[in-house]
Amino acid sequence: MSSLTREIEEIRAKRRKLRPPKRDRIIIKAAEDASVLLKHQFAGINPSRGYMSDVGMSERRWTWAMGLLRHCGMAYRYGEPGFGIKPIDSLDELDAGLNVLLQRTDKLLNTGTQELTELRIHMPTRYRKEL
Repeated sequence: MSSLTREIEEIRAKRRKLRPPKRDRIIIKAAEDASVLLKHQFAGINPSRGYMSDVGMSERRWTWAMGLLRHCGMAYRYGEPGFGIKPIDSLDELDAGLNVLLQRTDKLLNTGTQELTELRIHMPTRYRKEL
């Protein structure tokens, strides 16, 4: 093995060590997608799973984002009257919702796996992994 190949392998190994764990990547992406869903709701566009898949958000990403919104209390939970994201009528409500989302995301990133389990509970049954 040449020295260049060895160096490339060392760089790849270091890069793998530096990137955040999978759990954190899921939470970060879910938070980004949840903010997109909130902004669509505020703009008057129904951010349904079908519509968001048409604009490029996968079904699994949509599900993680909705789980995070339910965890934050910004989307209807299963069994509650209503469906989807709760109505956002003003810019102040959108700003407050985004702040809650940011705070909960920080809390999720700084705690253990129990909180990720909490997100899974809010997902449809077919997306839940073994808890």
